[in-house]
Amino acid sequence: MKKLTTRLTLLCSLMSAATFSTANESTLFTTSDESLHQYNTPKWFSDAKFGIFLHWGVASQTAVTGWYSKLMYIENDKKGTVPDWAAGVYSHHNKTYGHPSEVGFKDIIPSWKAENWDPDELVGLFKKIGAKYVVPLANHHDNFDNYDSSYQPWNSVNLGPKRDIIGDWAKSVRKHGLYFGASSHIGRSWRHNQSAYGSDKFGPKKGIPYDGMMTKEDGKGLWWEGYDPKDLYEAHLNGAKKPSQAFLTRWESRVTELYDKYDLDLLYFDGLGYQLDQPYRKIISEFYNTNMRKNNGELTAVVTIKNPKDPKAVVADYEKGVSQNTKLHAWQTDTPLSSWYYVENRPGSKIKKPAPVVVDSLVDIVSKNGNLLLNVALRGDGSLPEDQRQELVRIGKWLDMNGEAIYGTRPWTIFGEGPTKAIEGHYKEFTTKDKGYNSQDIRFTQKDGAVYALFLDWPKSNKILITSMASDSSLLVKEIKSVSLIGSSEPVSWHRGKNGLEVILPSEKQGNYAHALKLTF
Repeated sequence: MKKLTTRLTLLCSLMSAATFSTANESTLFTTSDESLHQYNTPKWFSDAKFGIFLHWGVASQTAVTGWYSKLMYIENDKKGTVPDWAAGVYSHHNKTYGHPSEVGFKDIIPSWKAENWDPDELVGLFKKIGAKYVVPLANHHDNFDNYDSSYQPWNSVNLGPKRDIIGDWAKSVRKHGLYFGASSHIGRSWRHNQSAYGSDKFGPKKGIPYDGMMTKEDGKGLWWEGYDPKDLYEAHLNGAKKPSQAFLTRWESRVTELYDKYDLDLLYFDGLGYQLDQPYRKIISEFYNTNMRKNNGELTAVVTIKNPKDPKAVVADYEKGVSQNTKLHAWQTDTPLSSWYYVENRPGSKIKKPAPVVVDSLVDIVSKNGNLLLNVALRGDGSLPEDQRQELVRIGKWLDMNGEAIYGTRPWTIFGEGPTKAIEGHYKEFTTKDKGYNSQDIRFTQKDGAVYALFLDWPKSNKILITSMASDSSLLVKEIKSVSLIGSSEPVSWHRGKNGLEVILPSEKQGNYAHALKLTF
């Protein structure tokens, strides 16, 4: 068993080692399984553990939903026919902007000015609270590019804010010494935007086409003169089951320009693996190769994908979900503090995961070899809502005290112990409505010869019993030299017996949320 423990420790230390050392033609990636399966997660990502996601774009200006460009064209928008969070969008658009045959999603773009957006201040906050990488939205299902795009004229440099959103984020992120990524969601736009080509089935405007049917010529004399709505509402109609070659070619050009122009460390795809199969393999291998050429042969690139067809080639991502057990390969959870996009007075507008829930999730994720990418939803003007800022600061205070047990760590022999079990898969995470973890739930990490035992609530008895570390346990054969409570100058007393390692904590609670014990040997 001692040999097994040694092998597991060695395996964890090798998880983030890059396969390729020089970027010559014999080491470049191809689209084959054999080639892509040689990918190993870069050390920076495995060390980082915590990043910030930013869903911010044209839809933020509506303060209704990130799926506004689809739902505003769905006439039957009552609860029961659509999810609660999607209800009333068509009605809202008619009341606020006008009928979608006359005022479409494209006509919201000029109102998005981003007038209060200060990327330096925001990234400075993200760094202060302990984030190690930042991943803003390059484009969403609405097909609008938040960067200086050569292949999509409907972009933030030409229209709306008239700023290179991704470029400005990149400058601020690198100025603060963090890693920079961007997310691309346009792999779904060919289906998402089909509703813009419909018409009302009832009422006085029955049968009048929505603005997706407008042409470039219809824009003469209007604010969008010279732009073709079909470039924005790029969609396949008549029940198409898969994207056309023309769509795939344009998609590839847009993604390639995105990672190359902004020298991305990380590229996030929203479910691309099950939609664009072979093109996804091509773009990933080219991204890796470009990254190696720019970094003297060292592979530092990360691709994260929800539901990847081939998780050995990328970092698998869980949306609002976690892994039940330790994964051999690094993985990631992405989840929002409240909603993905900023919304007001609608389902999802309130904080769903306050700091205690986020911290517990982070600890559980890290113990299983994962990272947490936490989404922040800016207002349309680019400002950060105060309730989200407060939760971020609270998370930062916890990380400031306990980050030693998080950053740069690797999984221990087992991820933890306790009665509360996470459920594998997407949309399975705990929220404020759930009971969550308790003081018997303990998660383990290790670094530099030390093991950290993080208990997810302070016990009323001021005692912690770690059964996995009993004196006759095969999981821990080393003799414990010291036990200390991170963040406390007060020594703790402890005893290792057949029932486990019992630790007597200080009489008064130290810190908030989860708490970390450090064991040396």
